[in-house]
This record gives sequence, structure tokens and C-alpha cells, in this order.
Amino acid sequence: MNRKWRIFKKPGGVAVRSETYYEIAGAKMQIENGDCIEEEPQWNDLGAVDYLGKANWHGHMAWKGKSKEEAMAGFVALGKKAKYNYSDNFFV
Repeated sequence: MNRKWRIFKKPGGVAVRSETYYEIAGAKMQIENGDCIEEEPQWNDLGAVDYLGKANWHGHMAWKGKSKEEAMAGFVALGKKAKYNYSDNFFV
């Protein structure tokens, strides 16, 4: 089944996905790259607030200090959480 994540509009015409999406993406980044060492992004290339970059950064920072195994277990648990709260996270 092909699921499409729900999109939420932010000021300035930026669209972001649900919080769960970025938690899952953060777990994936922790598994692949380890701890986040970058600074929190503030502005995008157009000079507006970088909501997408901030969401990705916060998602990855939530896993800081966790092992690869802990991130893998969290990735699976968050996937189940997203599926359980289907209408909050995906288009129906």
C-alpha cells in the first residue's frame, strides 16, 4: 500500500509533514550517520525561516546519544505508531 504523508502549511508557503514523520526520519539518520553534529538551521536559501530544516534537525537531535540498536527499535515503534494514528499522519 502506497501511503502519502499528510502535509501541514506553515507561514511563508512552506509545507511540512507530521511530527511523527520527522521522528522516524531522525531515527533513520541516527542509524545511518550516528549523532547529529550540525547546528540548528535558522534560515533557508530564500531568507525565510527554515521550518523543514528545523523539523529534520529536531527529529535527528531527539536520538542523540542513542545506539544504533535503540534507534532501530524506535524506528519500528514509530512506524507502528504512525500506522495506528493513520488519519493524523496520512491522507485517507
